[in-house]
Formats: sequence, C-alpha cells, structure tokens
Amino acid sequence: MLPLCTCISQSCNKREPLENKVAMVNLAGILRDHWVNVLIPVGFVIGWYLDRRNDEKLSTFRNKSMLYKRELKPGEEVTWR
Repeated sequence: MLPLCTCISQSCNKREPLENKVAMVNLAGILRDHWVNVLIPVGFVIGWYLDRRNDEKLSTFRNKSMLYKRELKPGEEVTWR
C-alpha cells in the first residue's frame, strides 16, 4: 500500500497518492547529461573492431607476400606479430 501523504510534517491535510510524484526515467535526458560516458566506450569498441579487422587484412597480405613466404631458420622469430 502506498503512503498517502508526501509531506514530512504530521499535520498534512493532503490526501494524494505518492505514485503521482514519482519521476519517470528520461533516457534522452540521461544521454544528454552523460554523453561523454556513452561516447568514449562506444568509440573504444569501434576502434578495437577496426583495429582487429585491419590486423586480419594485413595478416592475409603477409601470407601472400613473397618476402614472408620463406621458411624460418631454427630459432628465428617471426617478424610479424
């Protein structure tokens, strides 16, 4: 059951339900106030995705390149990581 009075004092004559005073969550307002907190992680994820995609493209090129097709000598590290 909801309290009937939203006043702090005991001598309140208002009999309106508390549910009318509850604020609705405004998603656009939250995004407007905290746009930095939203854009920075989104930018990080997009950058991470593009970096991974570019690495995959360059790795594919490396496998087709004549320079990197040779067999490695024993104990020699790969030049591309």
